[in-house]
Amino acid sequence: MAAQDDAAFETEEQVLAGRLDGLEPPAFEPRRKLLDRCARMRGLDLDPLADEHLQPPRGPSERVTFGHPCQASAVQAYRKLRSASAGAAAASAWGLLEPVDQRLFGCDYSDIALLGKAVTRGPHWRSAGFAVHALNGAIFGVVFDGVRRRVAIEPRRLALGMALAEHLTLFPLCYFVDRYHPARGDKGLPRLLTNRRAFAQATARHVVFGLILGQLVRGEERPDEDLRGSRPRRAAASPRSR
Repeated sequence: MAAQDDAAFETEEQVLAGRLDGLEPPAFEPRRKLLDRCARMRGLDLDPLADEHLQPPRGPSERVTFGHPCQASAVQAYRKLRSASAGAAAASAWGLLEPVDQRLFGCDYSDIALLGKAVTRGPHWRSAGFAVHALNGAIFGVVFDGVRRRVAIEPRRLALGMALAEHLTLFPLCYFVDRYHPARGDKGLPRLLTNRRAFAQATARHVVFGLILGQLVRGEERPDEDLRGSRPRRAAASPRSR
C-alpha cells in the first residue's frame, strides 16, 4: 500500500519497433561471434567499416603544363617540311648549275645524268634525274634538321660540313658506277673514280649545295628570331603603359 500523496511507479519495459513485413531486416542486431577470430571491429550486418580498406597515397600524376602534344607535333612536322623543301631547292640549284662547272672544269660529269639514266634510258632521263636529285636533297634536309637541333653550330657551317662529309663518304662508290651503271661511258658519265676533275666538280657542287641549304634555313629562321626578340620588349613595355 502506498500513501495517498505518493505517486505509484511501475516498471517500464523498452519495446523495439517491429517489422512491417517479413522480408524487412530486423530492427535490432542479434549477438554474434567473431567469424574470423581476430580482434577486428566490424559494423552492422558484417559490413566492413569505411576506413578498413583504405588505398595507399598516390604519387603526382603526369600533366602537360602548357600547350598540347598535337600542337608540338605540328610544329616539328612543319620544321621538317621546311628543311626538306630547302634541301630540295638546293639540290635543284645544284642541277641547274652543272653546265657552268662543266665548262669551268672541262669535264662533262653530270649527277643528273647519273641518276636519270639509271632510272630510264628514254628522252625523259633529265626530268627523272632532277626528280631523284631533289628527293635526295629533301632527305638530306630532314637529316640536317635533326642534327642542327642537337648541336650548337651555325646553320651554314653545319650544312657545309655535312655536305662535304657526304661527298667524301659517297665518292668512293663511283667504283660501282664505273663498272655497273647501265649508261657508263655515255655523255655525262665518264670514268669517275680516278678522275680528278670529276672529284673537283663534286666538291664544288657539294659546297654550293651546303651554302644554299644553310642560307635558306637561316633565312627562314629570322622571322622567328625577330618574333622571339620582340616578346620581351612588349612584356617590359606593358608595365609602363599601366
